Amino acid sequence: MLFQILFTNFKGFVIYEKNYDSNELENLKWNKLLYETTQPFWENLKEGNEEVFQFNDKVTILMKVGNVLIFLTGKEDYTEIFLIDILNILLNRLKEVLGTGISKEKIIDSYHRVLIEIDSMINSNGELIEINSEKKSKKFQKIVFQKK
Repeated sequence: MLFQILFTNFKGFVIYEKNYDSNELENLKWNKLLYETTQPFWENLKEGNEEVFQFNDKVTILMKVGNVLIFLTGKEDYTEIFLIDILNILLNRLKEVLGTGISKEKIIDSYHRVLIEIDSMINSNGELIEINSEKKSKKFQKIVFQKK
């Protein structure tokens, strides 16, 4: 299941945050650990490349897209391959909503549409609802098939 979806800028300003299966105190501790661990890597991130971080029972995928950092954190059976596939589908949906180029400004201007897209993909328990994308990997298709 997903533990968190987080969009920030390079100063750590939260643009969007959705936490699943956690309380507010746990979220604050998690965000602090996430920032402290990943922040040294932000400057050298290459556009569109995923960075993977392992934290005990959680895996985080980090990607720079425009002036936005996107973090997807999963736990249990949401491995890095599964998270990367979810991230790619999310990026495709964001591009449909925002047009060319993803930026902090576009996300804020179309915030309600971004929320609808994310909520149409992931339920309140952090589980994937629907996938309408041609860009699913075979590993992803196998995992989704096994979960049903």
